[in-house]
Amino acid sequence: ELLQYARHILRLNAQTESAMRSFGTRYQLRIGASLTIGESVLIPLLRFMRQRVPEQEVFSEIHNTAVLEQMVIRDELDLALVEGQVHSEYLVEEPFMDDVLVFVAPPLQKGSTAVPVRTPAEVSGMRFFVREAGSGSRNLFEQEMHRQNIPYRIAGVFNNAEAIRQAVHYG
Repeated sequence: ELLQYARHILRLNAQTESAMRSFGTRYQLRIGASLTIGESVLIPLLRFMRQRVPEQEVFSEIHNTAVLEQMVIRDELDLALVEGQVHSEYLVEEPFMDDVLVFVAPPLQKGSTAVPVRTPAEVSGMRFFVREAGSGSRNLFEQEMHRQNIPYRIAGVFNNAEAIRQAVHYG
């Protein structure tokens, strides 16, 4: 009797695998990525997927974390890759990689010397270019600054990393 159950389970497993394989040829996978992840991780990931499962049709979008969360809830995306916190109790979060946020400063002028920042207090009151409200990167930045009790000033709000790089580069 146990052998019959085992055979039935194996047949169901094979049917499940077959159905999941054909899913990619019938249905489009909809992936969202936050701006930071979209600029650095999404394209290589899509290329990897195309190489592994060429028959899978994929549609991708890039927005900030808050927008992506709402898109998943409204069933406009199947999954979203975000660096920020997800607030909905209806979504499941699964970490997929580690990342590091760093401060960047403009290039030094000729003749000046760099003074390395060694303590959180040394950035107190500095002006920062930040991402827009709803961005996971901005939320992480603000949380850490508040956790360390470091006051800061916002010099500009931008919705992409390249604009921030350019603003910092030109001082």
